[in-house]
Amino acid sequence: MRFMTLSALASTWLLLSPAIWDYRPANAILAAAVGLLTLALSPMGIVWAPARRAIAWSGLLLGLSSFAFHDGIGLAANHAVVGLCLLFAGLGPAPRSSWVQAAGRQTAPAQTPIARERSGSVRVDRPVAA
Repeated sequence: MRFMTLSALASTWLLLSPAIWDYRPANAILAAAVGLLTLALSPMGIVWAPARRAIAWSGLLLGLSSFAFHDGIGLAANHAVVGLCLLFAGLGPAPRSSWVQAAGRQTAPAQTPIARERSGSVRVDRPVAA
């Protein structure tokens, strides 16, 4: 589940990055499309495995696009890092829940007098050695 929060965080950063840096139109459209897609798929990735695979593939596409649409080292590093975050978020383990059957009502076993004496639950009147 933490991997899907990483996906939501990376996709939000990706959606906001065209407002921070000077993108070419092709990079801005790619960043917005991948950001919207992965932000929409993040909650679905918790229960649906194809959504996690789509997040991983979109992260790989974004990471490789930093080499195809090279606008500078800052933007290439941004796309590569966010692409790796999305790739790792998509390849993360699937959340699992295990259900345990409720145990029936059980009674505690009766204690022997010696066990009660050792546990201190029964007061034993013995003379104190002087």
